[in-house]
Amino acid sequence: MSTIVFHFNVYEPQDFLPGDDSFSDETSFLIDFLYAIDNLTTYGNLMLPQEHLLHNRSTWSAISSKLSEMNVPFYAHADMIFKIIDFARSIVHQDSSVIPLVVSIEAEVSEEAAMSEAVTRYINDQVVQQVPAALKRTIIEGHSKQCVICLEEMAILSEAACMPCSHVYHQDCIVTWLERSNVCPLCRFQMTSTT
Repeated sequence: MSTIVFHFNVYEPQDFLPGDDSFSDETSFLIDFLYAIDNLTTYGNLMLPQEHLLHNRSTWSAISSKLSEMNVPFYAHADMIFKIIDFARSIVHQDSSVIPLVVSIEAEVSEEAAMSEAVTRYINDQVVQQVPAALKRTIIEGHSKQCVICLEEMAILSEAACMPCSHVYHQDCIVTWLERSNVCPLCRFQMTSTT
């Protein structure tokens, strides 16, 4: 069965002219995304402090959200995020407070892959219809936790949604997440229609 083939490249542009970066006293990465599929190119950008990009788990969520916003299929995110972070680590330097990165993604879609994508979307839609039944309501006890989707704190004694894999999120956050993807944002546990 055919799949979508991604040609993916991360590089530092040679013609970058830094703008007014006085807003930050720490080094940041400015990531420009270019996603081309079926003669349509989508552009996006994301500014992440160096410390976040290189050492913070929330970076996964921020980059994945940007890729989803640009309609890059979720199953391709992990490889792309690994490559972005690896490249960023390889070019860290202190001579500029803004380090530019360009992420160029080209997708080749065959007719079979388009059909497969439609089937996957249909299956995911069926799973989403069953999401509320699969999630359990729970109360945050002991100490507060962070919802890794919105990055906000879930206070002690507040209500949350618990996935079958035991990871906890805000109810609205995880339901919205599962409308785009059928996997847990932390452990990639896959929700199925039998859950």
